[in-house]
Amino acid sequence: GDALAAQHIDNLSNISAVTPSVNFQSTNNAQATANLEIRGIGTVGSNRAFEGSVGVFVDGVYLSRAGQLLSNFLDFDSLQILRGPQGTLFGKNTTAGALLITSASPQFDRYDGSYEVTVGNYGAVLARVTSNLPVSNIVALRFAALISNVDGYIEKPDGGDRYNDHRPRAFKAQVLFEPNSASTFRLIGDISIEHENCCYGSVLVAPGPVQPLINALTAANGLKLASGNPYDYQAVLNLNTDQHIDDRGAVLLSDWEISPETSLHAITAYRVWSESQVGADFDFSGADILIGNETFKSHQFSQEFDLHGRIGGTPLFKSANYLAGLYFAHEALLATRDLFWGRQAQTYWNALFAPLPPGTVAAAPGQWSAERYPGDDKSYAAFTHFTFNVTNKLGALVGLRYTKEIKQGAFENPYFDPAPNEVFRVLGIQPGPQFNAAHSDSAVSGTVGLQYAFDTGKMAYVVYSRGFKAGGINLDNNAAGLVANNPSIVRGATPLNPTYRPEKIDGVEAGFKADYLDGKARSNVAVFYDKISDLQVAQFLGLQFVVLNAPSAKVYGAEIENTYRFSRDFNLTAAATALPEAKIAESHVLGPPLSDRRFAQAPRWAGSLGANARRSLNQSIAVTARAAFQYTGRVYTDTSSTYQIDSVTLLKAGLGIESVNRNWSVEAWCLNCADRRYYIFTFPVPLQTGTQGAYVGAPRTFGLTLRAHF
Repeated sequence: GDALAAQHIDNLSNISAVTPSVNFQSTNNAQATANLEIRGIGTVGSNRAFEGSVGVFVDGVYLSRAGQLLSNFLDFDSLQILRGPQGTLFGKNTTAGALLITSASPQFDRYDGSYEVTVGNYGAVLARVTSNLPVSNIVALRFAALISNVDGYIEKPDGGDRYNDHRPRAFKAQVLFEPNSASTFRLIGDISIEHENCCYGSVLVAPGPVQPLINALTAANGLKLASGNPYDYQAVLNLNTDQHIDDRGAVLLSDWEISPETSLHAITAYRVWSESQVGADFDFSGADILIGNETFKSHQFSQEFDLHGRIGGTPLFKSANYLAGLYFAHEALLATRDLFWGRQAQTYWNALFAPLPPGTVAAAPGQWSAERYPGDDKSYAAFTHFTFNVTNKLGALVGLRYTKEIKQGAFENPYFDPAPNEVFRVLGIQPGPQFNAAHSDSAVSGTVGLQYAFDTGKMAYVVYSRGFKAGGINLDNNAAGLVANNPSIVRGATPLNPTYRPEKIDGVEAGFKADYLDGKARSNVAVFYDKISDLQVAQFLGLQFVVLNAPSAKVYGAEIENTYRFSRDFNLTAAATALPEAKIAESHVLGPPLSDRRFAQAPRWAGSLGANARRSLNQSIAVTARAAFQYTGRVYTDTSSTYQIDSVTLLKAGLGIESVNRNWSVEAWCLNCADRRYYIFTFPVPLQTGTQGAYVGAPRTFGLTLRAHF
């Protein structure tokens, strides 16, 4: 936890600072667009129904969407990144890897706590506090709270509030109960709330042919046009989006010692996550054309039982550790979207349909569509995992998991403008067929591997893993087709199938880990090869998402991570990831631009270099200094275009003082110290064919942080 805080890794948005193999991005909607990638593999595109390729687990509980961790981390003790398919122990949707986050546990032996206060530019203010309270020798409590305000980085050209601010408030409470030496119960409850003007502030990268019309409508609204230079980080919207995010839940961790060699662990969890955006500027411009209200709410229950044990020696092996488990999860969700034409929509469409007479299509101000997307997912699994100590140096592992998925999803369209010349009716796009679909999958995933310890601190390994990402139902208004597929409008029309198939991955990894130079240095090297079948791909086509299965894709590459401690007070770290291949195979199913193309967000090279130093001034105070470079190579950012963003190198640094016993510290810091302006994601702007927008990376930020333990 302290190490993450020192690197200013406050949430998933800057998780790539941990290792260059991990990437995260989110755009206008956390529930649909937040994507994690490991080694170039992640969810390809965005969709309400899409689940991740990187499993996110908090205190052992699977989170169905990575966007649930966009709120600031609160009182976490550790963050672990598992790379490569993790289907045996962690189940579905871990084809790329898993992110394991654990909360700091209450302690019986001390009253203590910590606090942190940060102030910075862009109106940044953060306060975080934790407290540990032992009640008796069998009960301990722990509390944590956080409040943060950060203004957005996207400026309005005429001043005023910025776009895309971040204002989380969070609270966590824990109870640890140990009635005897053989059983432990730990209850964790948390809540996080955000209320923001987010997240439609983006810059214009490539204006399309309708941009002069958009500019004229913007000026007619009395709004000043944004700078023509996207690196000025300016945008003009005619609406402020009112975004609310509410994430709350509880988990009970139960442990029983059955015998000295056997124990039972249970994880019981319930979570509710909701997001709403009211008055969203769906045309991403200063023109008053398209407005949307969206909501999303998920209720998730999960139960897991793990039996851990140890087996004594046999003629085949010296000893073995085993795990056998059962898992069940149920998620019920409801997404809604209401669409409205703005005051200038009719003018916009009249201009686009010219020289046809005005009013050829109808786009009167007001609501023109109401959409409802209920969904339900039940997941069942049984798994086992054995680690064998064959000799003192040779180890083997084998694991197997069976998963059953049952899903239901529907699209309901209780209102669509009945006018025969409604714009999308004339274009043949909407209303699409309503549907109520079911989908089920069953899959076997597993792993087998060997590891060999050469000497103390040196180990080599090779492992094969098979992973599984569940199929599902495309929750989109055109998932079952266009107007021509809608039997309520076209007699005899046949709706399309809104489901998509599961994704499977076969991965092989070999590596070497070594401590050397009398323990001062450590290196980890890995090479890997992953072959993916039925890769799930979502493409955004202006107002709709289509979900397709690419027949095959493959990824191979190498990683190296090094640390070297010159002395107790000075160390260097260096890491690099090479991905020569991260590519979708040629496919007539996808066609351009994705067929035979590299994955989005998969740089050929990524790396980091860091240094940390500490020097005692006297017996009470020490000076600290740190600096780190992070490099990300050129990437495609989107599944719907061939646009690429350039490579970027970011510098972060800090200089501070702290007590010798590390009870308190004060640090001045900066992130992106050189103020590099760069994009993190590009996209085709809705309703504006040929126009490309972009979400931007944070500019230079700096501040002062005080941390103390008491």
